[in-house]
Amino acid sequence: MDFFEKYRADLDLSKRTGTMQRALELLLEKKKTPGIVVETGTQRLMYDPGGGMSTTIFADFCKTYNYHLFTCDNNPEALYVAARATEQFAPVVSYVENDSVEFLKHFNQTIDLLYLDSRDIPEYDSPTSVGVVQSQIHQLLEIEAAWDKLSNDPVILLDDNNFTNGGKTRLTKYYLREHGFNEIMEGNQSLWIKS
Repeated sequence: MDFFEKYRADLDLSKRTGTMQRALELLLEKKKTPGIVVETGTQRLMYDPGGGMSTTIFADFCKTYNYHLFTCDNNPEALYVAARATEQFAPVVSYVENDSVEFLKHFNQTIDLLYLDSRDIPEYDSPTSVGVVQSQIHQLLEIEAAWDKLSNDPVILLDDNNFTNGGKTRLTKYYLREHGFNEIMEGNQSLWIKS
């Protein structure tokens, strides 16, 4: 995918190249244009290769391929930074300040790609620590809130997956399996499509 060449070096630093690229390729293969990308947990630095630069990449993709990005964060400073980082793509981006679960509950459009990356998780804490459990429950609540807004054949990408404590994705992965989805790639992110 030629689009990805400009971000490959940055994504390689965060070990998200394969999953991020495949998620966007799947959208194009499904020919869902125009379409909707929803991201929870926006980009927090102007240039953030270690964090994946998701808002910038999604915004550029949306402008290039006729999609619209909704990026949601409960931190107004993070949204301000994300808006500055993506200002060249602003016509195809909606910056939403809200709790991600509340935002997804009331979202009134069909989601083609859902990217869940809100609420930081302490990477090296015990699987039973409060911070880890709260992050996992939050992501599960996000997928439940978004469930009836997903398209018939959505792409779901989960961040902070490959941690020894289960990462943010542990509970969400059980939920997706129980609801007929398959994990097709895994690393720092976990990529899911319908069986």
